[in-house]
Amino acid sequence: MLSKIHIFGPLYVQTYGLSIAIGIVLAVAGAYYQKEKSGVPHLEEHLWPFIVWVGAGAILGGRLLFCLLEGDFSEWYALWQGGFCILGSLAIGSLAALAYAKHYHLSLLPVLDCAALYIPLIQAVSRVGCFLAGCCGGTRIDSTSILFTQIPLAFHPTQLYSALCFLLIFLGLQLYKKYKPVAGSLALVYLGLAFFERGMNDFWRFERGKLYDGFSIQQWGAFGVSIMMLAAWLILITHSRRKIKFS
Repeated sequence: MLSKIHIFGPLYVQTYGLSIAIGIVLAVAGAYYQKEKSGVPHLEEHLWPFIVWVGAGAILGGRLLFCLLEGDFSEWYALWQGGFCILGSLAIGSLAALAYAKHYHLSLLPVLDCAALYIPLIQAVSRVGCFLAGCCGGTRIDSTSILFTQIPLAFHPTQLYSALCFLLIFLGLQLYKKYKPVAGSLALVYLGLAFFERGMNDFWRFERGKLYDGFSIQQWGAFGVSIMMLAAWLILITHSRRKIKFS
């Protein structure tokens, strides 16, 4: 794996960190390009501060949940050592987005929808960085598998599975946006699909932890939140259609 890219002498960059940076640049470029259609007034003024708020929340949430699951908070601050849980990142990152919108008196749902459109792109690129770094790997592929019969892979590349899923989520949300869905729909669909992806991906991940009725703790949490988000989306759509019908 290529966990580091040497620049000169002792100088190097971590491929995982570099991939996150690339994903953020692509997401910001996409959001800025479509700023007139975002529904968020003065988006260019809020873009970078919003990224800082949500990014800090996602990093803190992912790190703290990882430490909680490991049962060790002694080095919770050692971000450079790696160790993040995507469920914590999604949860605290979403709360950070809510706090930002409330603090600056922005319409909440358009802000969340705008974020939901481009966060999957960041996740897709960062998962490629996970693959290059060799973290978040999968279980061994048995000899009867026909999935990689022509490719010498000994383990399921769960990082690439995840990258592909988030790329499809990103493209699907861009397509869904063209139908001008009710405010809040994009955010709910994104959260529902993102948590569902995490739960499904865990079936092939190496470090699943203790299982309860065949599911890990992360899976129970991910599938539970996914069902709630998609149920909320259906309720929102139904309510919106009834409101239009009787207006």
